[in-house]
Amino acid sequence: PTSIHALIELSCPDDRDECIRGSKAFGTFLESNGLGVSYPSLDHPKPMNKTFYKGGYITNHYSTDINVIQTELSYVVRNALDLPFYAKNYARALVSFMQANDLLQIDDGL
Repeated sequence: PTSIHALIELSCPDDRDECIRGSKAFGTFLESNGLGVSYPSLDHPKPMNKTFYKGGYITNHYSTDINVIQTELSYVVRNALDLPFYAKNYARALVSFMQANDLLQIDDGL
């Protein structure tokens, strides 16, 4: 199974593409928060060469009983002069993604 397998079963049981490259995809939230082009996402479902880097070593070897999504950020984001901007936007994208997929509930009463 993939690192996002359990999420797909919970959040998009009838439409796998919705969680992977649709409006609920993590890449879609990264793009909408100003973090550049992300693959896969609603606007960019596949890389230009139509193949993905196989990867998976980190998620296969260092995750246990939790769902893991490994991200790789572009050089521009990793080495930006305005790192706090990108860090805040990455956090916003992650929280929005988790809320949209019912992985995080925030109690506004606290």
